Amino acid sequence: MREKGIKNAMAYHGGLDSESRVLIQQQFINGQLDVVCATSAFGMGINKENVRYVIHFHMPMQIESYLQEIGRAARDGRDSIAILIYSPGDEQLAYQLAEGELPDQYQIERLFAFLIDNRIQYKNLADRVEELSMICGFTEIQWRIVEDYLSNIEAVDYKIDKQSLLQLIENRLEVKNTKIKKMLAWVHTNECKRKAILEMFGEELQERPRNCCISCEINMDHYKETEPFSEQSLAAVDWKQELASILLMRERI
Repeated sequence: MREKGIKNAMAYHGGLDSESRVLIQQQFINGQLDVVCATSAFGMGINKENVRYVIHFHMPMQIESYLQEIGRAARDGRDSIAILIYSPGDEQLAYQLAEGELPDQYQIERLFAFLIDNRIQYKNLADRVEELSMICGFTEIQWRIVEDYLSNIEAVDYKIDKQSLLQLIENRLEVKNTKIKKMLAWVHTNECKRKAILEMFGEELQERPRNCCISCEINMDHYKETEPFSEQSLAAVDWKQELASILLMRERI
């Protein structure tokens, strides 16, 4: 980006420490960063009026997530644009992520073998979380699904409970895959994108704007930056003091 003249750009991801994440958020909100390349988690809680572009490099797993993420743009009412970059096969990443969020059959088999061998009751699982996660290879999300299911069972029947949990996981994966297919169908549709989204939520398109979507008529030149990116110095704010104040405020909350 810097080679293209965009000097004030940063990357935001899960590998950053808490202070770095807060710093990037505040620099962006205060107009000292022009572009942030980030995971979808960055947009949560960001309320910045003049976001002009939201560009997706990867296809979201469901249309609801996509709408929420592009909704960060144009909060000041001015024209903004959402761009989704797609190449055939990109959906495979979404399918892999959906499957990875759920425990697989091997993990569930390991879990119940351990429970049976040690005669562990479901109500006592909270004391063995770290041990079970290591033995079964659960991620935090996978464990929450397992724990939530077993914590609502009163009478323990390992065989029946295992089959029921496997069925639950299969059903959830089917729902996730269906959402991905709907998202993919929307990407590929040649009809009005705006109209298709509204129809998904039981609404009708009342009026089509001049620059509607790629399937209708849209002038991309309308969205090109006419002013140079901000050259505002990052040193204009004492970020050490600002960051300390923000973190201290969070601790008090």
